[in-house]
Amino acid sequence: MDDDHTWRKISVVASFVLIFAVFFLSTAQSLYSYVRSRVALERESVTNRVMLLRARLEQEVYARIALERGLASLFELRPDVTQSDFGRYASSLAEGDDVIRNVSVLRGTVIEFVYPFESNKSAIGVDLADVPEQRSSILRARDSGGITFTGPVRLVQGGEGLVSRLAIHVPSPDGGESYWGQVGVVLEIGNLVKAARTFAYPELRVAIRNAAGRGTFVGDPGVFDGDPVLMDVSIPDSPWEIGAVPQGGWNRHTTEFILSAAFSALIAGGIAFLVASLVAARYAMRDLAFFDHLTGLPNRKLFWDRFAHSEALATRRQLSVAVFVLDLDGFKGINDRYGHSAGDRLLRAVAERLESSVRGADTLARVGGDEFVIQVMMERGDGTPERVSERIDAVFAEPFSVPREGTPVGVSYGHAVWPDEGADGQTIFDLADSRMYQMKRRRGHRL
Repeated sequence: MDDDHTWRKISVVASFVLIFAVFFLSTAQSLYSYVRSRVALERESVTNRVMLLRARLEQEVYARIALERGLASLFELRPDVTQSDFGRYASSLAEGDDVIRNVSVLRGTVIEFVYPFESNKSAIGVDLADVPEQRSSILRARDSGGITFTGPVRLVQGGEGLVSRLAIHVPSPDGGESYWGQVGVVLEIGNLVKAARTFAYPELRVAIRNAAGRGTFVGDPGVFDGDPVLMDVSIPDSPWEIGAVPQGGWNRHTTEFILSAAFSALIAGGIAFLVASLVAARYAMRDLAFFDHLTGLPNRKLFWDRFAHSEALATRRQLSVAVFVLDLDGFKGINDRYGHSAGDRLLRAVAERLESSVRGADTLARVGGDEFVIQVMMERGDGTPERVSERIDAVFAEPFSVPREGTPVGVSYGHAVWPDEGADGQTIFDLADSRMYQMKRRRGHRL
């Protein structure tokens, strides 16, 4: 009986845990997917803005590169351009553009033309190949044959700039091309960023860095430590990266996740409780069908079910099954004198004592008002019935405390052994019942 209750509790608890786990994990999975989708939407929103910022930045840079190409074409077609011609042409392209700090044209590696002229005329005649901080970029532009970018560099007039250089080639006597010089354009970074409206979104922290390892030259370098949205900026000869994160950092929806998880746990717990209650109710219904509601012992239906199992097992193992039928002596008088409530308490007390006197493999059942049955499996002819009789006598040798202290309670019983005394359970039960009544008559008790 204790084992049955133990397994019953384990079953109810296991069903609660299993259902809770299934529902909680399923809702948690849905919640996780929902939060991930929210995070993905936020990241997608930032990505769309960064794409637009990158496009503006590239547009502004390439607009100045187009100017540079125009100047290079001028000198390729007319190597005899004068300073005044250069000034007019450069001013028509760059005047009013505050991104362009200055423009210079080198013949070979020596500065020959500058714009604006007045503020930069002192640089005319300087051989940049002799200037240590300029030499490598000058030679790289000469040898690359394309556009090169250097920077950011600290500008003499203040601020930081990017220097773009493009080699100029003119036809050579042998029908090919030879290096003539190069165009240099200095772009003021602050104004370039302003023209590209890089900080047009106040909800974002934006930064730009040189991906070749030359550091961040626009914005806060910490942006690149915050899992930013990153995009390459297509700048010739200069790999740039633009990155952005929300001003307050990424929203991980932690509070929302915790609250939703708690709600999911509540729902899962409610469903699991209902299922566990159904399992417990099923056991309760089984109890009503197979167990005596007063004593908790197996009833007549369960007794016969167990007898059938014992009969099959005993047949395979060459064992015997003894059946004892017990009936309390004078129980009706106790009921009449003390009431049915006292009689019920006495029946429970008798059941507890009998249950403690039988083995775990034996079956004790209440099959009637004050009638009990004990089923014992045993080796054939091993004297078990005598020992069971002694235990029954010992149970009733001591008075009971209900309905009052020291109440003597007698019992009459009889037993029969299958298959020695009958081929089926009903025959054995009837024989044991008959012997019980014989004992009752011998003792002079009323039937």
